[in-house]
Amino acid sequence: MGRLAIFVLLGAGVALAENPDERTLARNEIQPTHESIGKYLRSLYPDEAELARIERLVEQLGAPRAAVREFAVEELLRAGSAAAGALKRATEHDEPGVRLRAMRLLEAANENRRAEVLYCVFRTIRGREIFGLIPEIINVMPLAVDVHVRREAREALLTTARTDDLALLLRTAAEGVPTARMACFAAIRTLGGDEARRVLREAARTGSTRIRFAAAFELANLGDRAALPVLVELLGASQEWIRYRANAVLEAIAGKSFGFHSGAAEKKRAAAILGWRAWLAGEGRTAKWTTPLKWLTTARGRTLVATYTNHKVHELNDSGEVVWTVTDVRTPWAVRGLADGHRLISSYSDNVVYEYDEAGKRIWQSGRLRGNITGLDRLPNGNVIVAIGTGKSELIEITRNGAVGPTIPLKGRPVSVRALPNGNLLVALSDAGAVVEVDPKGREVWRLDGLSKPYNADRLANGNVLIACYVGKRIAEYDRDKALVWERGGIRGLYCAEGLSDGSILFADKTAVHRQWRGGESIWSKPFAGNYLYIDRY
Repeated sequence: MGRLAIFVLLGAGVALAENPDERTLARNEIQPTHESIGKYLRSLYPDEAELARIERLVEQLGAPRAAVREFAVEELLRAGSAAAGALKRATEHDEPGVRLRAMRLLEAANENRRAEVLYCVFRTIRGREIFGLIPEIINVMPLAVDVHVRREAREALLTTARTDDLALLLRTAAEGVPTARMACFAAIRTLGGDEARRVLREAARTGSTRIRFAAAFELANLGDRAALPVLVELLGASQEWIRYRANAVLEAIAGKSFGFHSGAAEKKRAAAILGWRAWLAGEGRTAKWTTPLKWLTTARGRTLVATYTNHKVHELNDSGEVVWTVTDVRTPWAVRGLADGHRLISSYSDNVVYEYDEAGKRIWQSGRLRGNITGLDRLPNGNVIVAIGTGKSELIEITRNGAVGPTIPLKGRPVSVRALPNGNLLVALSDAGAVVEVDPKGREVWRLDGLSKPYNADRLANGNVLIACYVGKRIAEYDRDKALVWERGGIRGLYCAEGLSDGSILFADKTAVHRQWRGGESIWSKPFAGNYLYIDRY
């Protein structure tokens, strides 16, 4: 079949797909059926004969004859992700030609695309309730590197697991590779009864830190007090994200807080841990709680990055890799990712807001506004609220038909605006050195002064506010009583900072976008040197 025919067929598949996930599957010649998805998943873990063939093809990358080398390249491209392991090893081959071709093939294989396809596959399994694929999901779990792909795999297992799958799920939960074990914990909790409790208790007692937390969390979802001492012990874990999550689960169970902050100095954490230990020895002995627990909201795991100087907006996955790019917006500044997968992007110089759908198609734009747009968000009524940082210094509401709705004048140059769950708006006022919360009519209900050019403000799940101060070169967290909770200084070119649900911090300076734990440990950094960077996590 010629390339044009393939393109036409793929285009038809995309057009017929019912949602963005299935459009992605169609582009990769996968139908949303048990047979097609199962075939794709099985192709990701080849049998021994196929692995041996791939190894032979890798060696042929260094063959003297060009025809043999070209054949090997074509076959390895067809093998796709199945060849990734052999190609990675070949990047250290003694033969320079093999190393070079292996590196190029790995780039062509595009690990990002595999993650994207797996994400859509798992969502489709869950959405269509495609049963009978539990073995395939478990087998590909080691390939789910991105945390949000793992989340969708767990949800697919949880949705489609049946009692017939229980023996495999229990065995994997007890003996599988770590990612597969943790993915099975929730499924056995819903299906496994006493045997599930036994497996989860053993994992919480003897596993790695990650395994222990995941098992303790599912025990807590069973209302099993065996989870409590494990969670209290994990408050002292070396990994900050484990400490954060253990405390979040304990607070959801107990309905109280002992002031534990996962990024605080060890002495301060130790005082709060003493409080939890006292609770465990007292109230915890008879504590009861509502299940399933509601403790953290899960976002899509994407980060929008507007590179003002280069006229591009990139979207990063949870590992900091670029998965989507827009190049048709001049001087992009404020960006916002939405719950439905859409993105709002403003042009600073053109004074226009654009909306792109989940597939990356521009579907709406505002008219030209009367000043430079420095912040934006979507309101519950579907309208867009924008901050105008020059001219009249105000907030403007834009309706879906592009009309300009109510305006809220604000002195001090608003440079970011965030719609809050209570209907109010959180606004950073750069020239006033303040962050304010205003109601829909613009009346102040909260104000924090004394800041040095705040460029962004984010309301955290605990009610505190995280602020990025450009001139002050610092990220700072304040509580509702305006007391400083935490800060980090010395960050040049700081425009944006956001607190994520796992307790980490995402921020952008003039060199890169960084995701770090509050103690300073890096999770990832993505360079975008020489730019003014505006980011949004959704």
